[in-house]
Order: sequence, then C-alpha cells, then structure tokens
Amino acid sequence: MGGGYLTDGKIYFGERDVAAEYWSPNGGVNFANGMVRYDMHPDFLKEFTSSEYMKVYDTKGKDGAPRIEWTIPVDKFDRFNELVMKRTWIPYGEKG
Repeated sequence: MGGGYLTDGKIYFGERDVAAEYWSPNGGVNFANGMVRYDMHPDFLKEFTSSEYMKVYDTKGKDGAPRIEWTIPVDKFDRFNELVMKRTWIPYGEKG
C-alpha cells in the first residue's frame, strides 16, 4: 500500500499500482517524487475491508487483477497508524 492524499476529511491510499499513478519524476501539483510504502498488520484487512473503506479502483492490474484503493476517514487515522508495521520511502522510479 502506498500514497496518502487528504481530501474531504479522508485520506486515500492505494495498492502500489494505484499509488504510482500519483507520482512523477519532478513532483509537482498533487504529485510526489516518491511514495511511502506501508507494511500493514494483518488486522488491517479485518478492520478496513468493508465497502466503507475499500473499493476496487479498476481491474487493470497484472493479469486483470483488481487494483484497490482505501479511503480512511481522518477520525480513523490513529487506528490506521497503530496498524502500520513499517513505513518505507520509495523514490520515483524504484520498485517497492
């Protein structure tokens, strides 16, 4: 999971392919020159898989796999942070 964009009181995260759409080599408006990779505790999938939080972004992943985006309300962000096991900065162009 990567990314993290705040709008409308919600923070948006996507699996790697979705998050990578928002980065560019120069950064820029609404873009970044890298992304944060979040390694999550398994309980994240227990607590944040309802349609309230998780949606299939599209099915353009490898071999038609779904690409997933999470929308976390700011009032749930403390819990999100508790479930983060590791954060890693990935510069533009590197695989994470």
